[in-house]
Amino acid sequence: MFFSLFSNLVHFFLVNLTKIISVKKDNTLAIIIPSYNEEKTIGVLINNLYKFLESYEKIEDFDIIVIDDGSVDQTAINVGIYPDVILLTHGFNRGIGAAVRTGLQYSENNNYDIILKIDADLQHDINDLDAILNPIILGESDIVFGDRFSGSINYKMPKIRRLGNSFFTKLMSFVTEYDVKDSQPGIFAGNARFLKSVSVFSDFNYTQQVLYSSYIAGLRFSQVPINFNERKFGSSFVKLSYPFKAIFQIMLLMITKNPMKTFGFLSAIFLTISLGTTVYDLINYFSGLTLKPVMKVNLVLGTGLVGLQLLFTGVILKSISNVESYIRNRF
Repeated sequence: MFFSLFSNLVHFFLVNLTKIISVKKDNTLAIIIPSYNEEKTIGVLINNLYKFLESYEKIEDFDIIVIDDGSVDQTAINVGIYPDVILLTHGFNRGIGAAVRTGLQYSENNNYDIILKIDADLQHDINDLDAILNPIILGESDIVFGDRFSGSINYKMPKIRRLGNSFFTKLMSFVTEYDVKDSQPGIFAGNARFLKSVSVFSDFNYTQQVLYSSYIAGLRFSQVPINFNERKFGSSFVKLSYPFKAIFQIMLLMITKNPMKTFGFLSAIFLTISLGTTVYDLINYFSGLTLKPVMKVNLVLGTGLVGLQLLFTGVILKSISNVESYIRNRF
């Protein structure tokens, strides 16, 4: 009996000692690198990241995660040289949004405290990483975007790209109420709360989705100036269909993530027309200008019914969104 009691005590002590020893490290970082045909730059970037992070005392542990988005060159082979780098592969080129989504999902599933997304083309300056990570580490922000336009763009960016960036930056400032200065910097950091809240459903893009889902979740957003260099290898191009797809994407995000704001606004327009027309007709009737209280019956009923339908649709979608958010956060 004494031996059994002693054995149980030893077992209890060893189990709890193991738990104490295996306490999860704080500030574990996942560096997400979407890559498509980046054989000439991916190795340089990985070396630069190792050089920076191995002497960066604010992070206890880190993993570099490369998402090879169906490259047809030697990108995957060049990543394979580094045994500690985690390589996730897509069987075909799905798009930057899909690659970012894969990296975020992997990071959330493996309980990283912080994520850093960076492009593989060497346009971002490694020396800016501390400025981007620091607000997250200090608990001042949940998501931090780089800001090229308050920093330094070290090449002549095409005017059409500047105009596009300016348009989408102003648009995202309007729909999110964040003080967005650069909506598409290509580099950002987020914490664990960000990982649980962010939603990237489109394959071709991610920045608008990241910003808007962060806003809906009530995350604290900030931006820091960064340097942005010219791309030396490969090419970056934007299809003419991009602006239309992006605007549609933002509209879809607003409908799915904040349906009452969208449908409530549209409902208010139709109900205002219905009510305004009714009041206008009643004034004319009591002034003796018309023979009927409401002359434009079809307009009043039509806009009124559409307004009510939009309002009920917003309420239903908002309820569904609340249930989805509860399930996501609960489980």
